[in-house]
Amino acid sequence: ERWTDLATGPAPSLRSGGGWLDVDGRAGLVVRGGSEHTLAVYGDTIVPAEGAREPLVIEGHCGVSAGELSALARRAAPTAGDGRVRAARVDGYLSLFNLSADEVETRVAVPQQGGS
Repeated sequence: ERWTDLATGPAPSLRSGGGWLDVDGRAGLVVRGGSEHTLAVYGDTIVPAEGAREPLVIEGHCGVSAGELSALARRAAPTAGDGRVRAARVDGYLSLFNLSADEVETRVAVPQQGGS
């Protein structure tokens, strides 16, 4: 058998596979987790996890340049020992997200920059 598409959705005006997206030089998004880090823009709508098949965390960063966003996306993110918990660090604040319906106790590793 052969399948033929009867209709397709609109093509994105922009797609980023690098895990980050600059929004007019005023803010940006960094995608953490999963194996695919695709962000897409359709008109005035940003889809931060297009096609994601795994739980993700989307970090919002204000007042950062495209270069800073690229560096943030390459930086190691905090990780939780329990796979049901996702972690993010933005502007010096640590956020933990329990993506399950269960109460969870876990250790979180927070990478440090610099030091000796």
